[in-house]
Amino acid sequence: MALGVLALSCNGAKSPTREMPPSSTTEVPASSTVDHLVVRGLEVDFLPTTLTDRWSMALHVPYGSAIDEVGNGTKIGENLGPEVPILLDALGRWWVSDTYKERIAVFDLDGSLVDEIHLPARSPVSSMRQLTDGRVVGVSNQGRIAVIDGQGVSYHMIGEENVTLLDVHDTTVFGFPTVGDRFAIDFSDPTLSVEPVDYVAGRGGQRYLVSGVPDDMSLIRVELPDANPPVQILIDVVTDEGGPVVVIPEGVSDLTGRLHILLFGVSDASPEVQRGLYLRFSSSGALEETVPVPDPLGDLDDGSLGHLDLDAEGNALLSVIDADGVRVWKLEPA
Repeated sequence: MALGVLALSCNGAKSPTREMPPSSTTEVPASSTVDHLVVRGLEVDFLPTTLTDRWSMALHVPYGSAIDEVGNGTKIGENLGPEVPILLDALGRWWVSDTYKERIAVFDLDGSLVDEIHLPARSPVSSMRQLTDGRVVGVSNQGRIAVIDGQGVSYHMIGEENVTLLDVHDTTVFGFPTVGDRFAIDFSDPTLSVEPVDYVAGRGGQRYLVSGVPDDMSLIRVELPDANPPVQILIDVVTDEGGPVVVIPEGVSDLTGRLHILLFGVSDASPEVQRGLYLRFSSSGALEETVPVPDPLGDLDDGSLGHLDLDAEGNALLSVIDADGVRVWKLEPA
């Protein structure tokens, strides 16, 4: 049975420009942890868009030498600046990794500096996540992970280099190295052993997987093994400018099991074509919303790719490094 594909534009409406085969599903063998997955197809367009009032700026910290600004420049031959994503903790404070000034700067919701956590020389902390016990963990260099608590900062060797922390459930953090497999570290275990995992778990404990397909960089695979029935969603990303699109996906799950996904894509044929798209799926795998990410949020020429996180209510947050500092954009409810 052919895989049915639903054509969507960025605003979630059916695309009038493509004729697709009738929608259908089929069951196929999956990984060893799930017997069968119901496979669904989804095609999304990356279209030019402008800033809408759905995205509001929640934080802006400019570059500068003042204590409430972040540093940006060269030290010992290395370009240093802020790192994203920016963490919003359980107390409603923003944690900004300020590598140039060798600190973590903590701001309240209004953007006023309320604390500084000074770090040892050349021991940055980025990709921060907060555990349910209040501790904050982040990635450092030289295969280390940092733990920040009321006693200060401690560093622990985990042996994984160039790691991104993907999500957190209770006291377990899930990560992914540039080279290697996904892993989990349970911070309630003093050994901090690194265990390989097939899936990531989010705040509510539901497992998921968001990944690219090696043979097709415009195809994204999403798996929800705890859905009933378990679901795999294949997202095919296209652009009107032509040529394949290399897509970088991020995912994070909220307390209710909804899966939030951020896609940034660059056209192989036209590198200046840079598009972003936010999608939200229910815990059962139903597509609930697609919202375009405006060009000012995802322009590679002016800054970084956006990085995705959630606030306490499950609203999407995008952290971006741009030409004049760091910003967090919040997706307001429709």
